[in-house]
Amino acid sequence: MTISRKQQEVEERELLSAVLKSVGDDLLETKFIEKPDFPDYHETTWLHLFQRGLLEDMGQKGMQTFTMTPIGWILALHVTNQINDPLFVDRLSHVCAAAKRELANDRSTFAICRLETLALEAHVPEDWLANAIEAKLIEHKFKQVGIRRSEERGSVFIPQDVGHKLIS
Repeated sequence: MTISRKQQEVEERELLSAVLKSVGDDLLETKFIEKPDFPDYHETTWLHLFQRGLLEDMGQKGMQTFTMTPIGWILALHVTNQINDPLFVDRLSHVCAAAKRELANDRSTFAICRLETLALEAHVPEDWLANAIEAKLIEHKFKQVGIRRSEERGSVFIPQDVGHKLIS
């Protein structure tokens, strides 16, 4: 069945919203989205989200299982306007403050700390924080230098200029 471009756009926004709700605070890369759990959406909708890099095919059963990509997560946050929700912004602000405290405690040009430690200090779910770091949410939302994953497994790298405005 063919649907209009306008209807396609509406359906894509609805599916992104539904997938975001399904993901919740879980880790994007391990939260599998099963197409049969969302039967109201056309095949072309799934295909468009995949082609745009918003969903990643997990290669199981011929495009039936997906994960949401970091860019898909960011777009879904915009589609649902969660990115502007005061509680969401507050959550991200707590992460920035905790990162700055870690940097101050380290007293060097950068800090490396455990992801779980930063999540505890910021009072945010660890998986949500991992998603925020992977999606570069601080850079995206606040236009500030953010946190990166460290090469050391389970750790994050906090640069000296964390929280400074990005050069535009």
